[in-house]
Amino acid sequence: MITPLDIENKKFSKQIMNGYSVEEVDDFLDQLTVEYEKMYKESSESKKKIDELEKSIQHYKTIEGTLQNTLVMA
Repeated sequence: MITPLDIENKKFSKQIMNGYSVEEVDDFLDQLTVEYEKMYKESSESKKKIDELEKSIQHYKTIEGTLQNTLVMA
């Protein structure tokens, strides 16, 4: 997996007349796109999972409150 440090430290070989090798830059950008897409999907799935877990926690807190009230009444 590409890290931010990999991106920061990436060096492209320079061509004499045209600057960086277009093919090398395109290949690197393709690789970045694939890695970013994976991370984006993972992030989206994680956010959904967090939302589900927060709803579950709230549900169980409600049940806990009800049980505490019932015990106080008993």
